[in-house]
Amino acid sequence: MTEKLMEIRDVTQRFRSAEREVVAVSRVSVQVDAGSVTCLVGESGSGKTTLARIAAGLDKPTAGSIHYRGQDISQLRGPDFMRFRREVQYVHQDPYASLNPTRTVLSTLLSALGARRNRTRRRATELLERVELTPADLFLERYPHQLSGGQRQRVALARALATRPRAMLIDEPFAAVDVEYTPRLRVAVKAALAEVGCPSIIVTHDPADVAALADDVAVLENGRIVEHGPVAEVMASPGSSFGKLLFVRD
Repeated sequence: MTEKLMEIRDVTQRFRSAEREVVAVSRVSVQVDAGSVTCLVGESGSGKTTLARIAAGLDKPTAGSIHYRGQDISQLRGPDFMRFRREVQYVHQDPYASLNPTRTVLSTLLSALGARRNRTRRRATELLERVELTPADLFLERYPHQLSGGQRQRVALARALATRPRAMLIDEPFAAVDVEYTPRLRVAVKAALAEVGCPSIIVTHDPADVAALADDVAVLENGRIVEHGPVAEVMASPGSSFGKLLFVRD
């Protein structure tokens, strides 16, 4: 029987302002099985990033719940919640905001590895090579401001992999990467996730990401899932209007 690693159960997220209320996500349910990759795909404003942040425990939903390994994460406290946050890694779309500007790449990776410098420089090098930052020695002593957006994104991904996570949520992993490098990086990311046996939710707007990485795909439109299923089936015969717009090519 396939293990249910993470379940998003009937999640709704509303944002209120003085003028109006916005429903960013409306009664969404998604299951992520152990060893699988699910893509949340939709246009900007569809609610996919909001949903991923809730699943990672970064934001609390207005209604509904997230269950990780059978446990409602809203009930986790102290060390149990910190363990969840370490096991479930979130990679932000904007890596500059999530990287410490006063730390070199090596220092960032050492902190994630939790070991001494002389014993883990080789491991840090391996992590950078895994995300196609080569030769690694050119990047280990650099600070975030000395990297391009795509390079920072790959450092953030390497940092997440360093913790040997049980699950990952990755927001637009290739958005800042030069188009010419994207196909190679897709292959590298897929291999890295498979190597650590790490089920994932990947947020994207790009059907090429879905085709290259996903086992399952959930299509979001206006905060609702309008289509969900095995990637081969959805891409071959999308049933929703947005799915057809996304996947069908003349």
